[in-house]
Amino acid sequence: LDFGCGSLRSGKLFIPYLNTGNYYGQEPNQWLIDEGIRNELGDDLILIKKPTFSNQSDFTIGFEEKFNFVVAQSIFSHTNLDLMKKGLVSIYSSLEEDGLAIVTIIEGDDYQGSEAWVYPGCTTFSSNTIRAVFSELGCEWRRLPWFHPEQTWFVLSRNKTFLPSMKDTFMLLGGE
Repeated sequence: LDFGCGSLRSGKLFIPYLNTGNYYGQEPNQWLIDEGIRNELGDDLILIKKPTFSNQSDFTIGFEEKFNFVVAQSIFSHTNLDLMKKGLVSIYSSLEEDGLAIVTIIEGDDYQGSEAWVYPGCTTFSSNTIRAVFSELGCEWRRLPWFHPEQTWFVLSRNKTFLPSMKDTFMLLGGE
């Protein structure tokens, strides 16, 4: 599941490599999906790979399926705390028992604004707040040392044994 798939910036990379029918994209703005299809993928690839899209706009998952992998890149960098919690609960609830969710959040001072969705601006949350949200969710999690110019990557799971080890995440960076 590509949660907040937008104009398929990630979808254009996932769809060609996934088996037919295995890409799910959640995006409240259908016009963004349409632009991604028109400018990045083309109608033929959509016919061949048969991705499924949902236009849920309330931060719930628009699919009954359970997912083994969910990515939410640059979604929670635009939400207040309540909307972030709602989205994370939806994502966590949609995971298979051995599934992983990868999300980005900008670390900083806790967002104090009144808007639930801040775009094109960004929101930030303290490390303590992020830990508290993950704890409230009841998930196992790990911060990933993946590069992003502003955001921090986190991996969430129902079971700690499915999280990448610290050694594995270090090796991804070219360590020894």
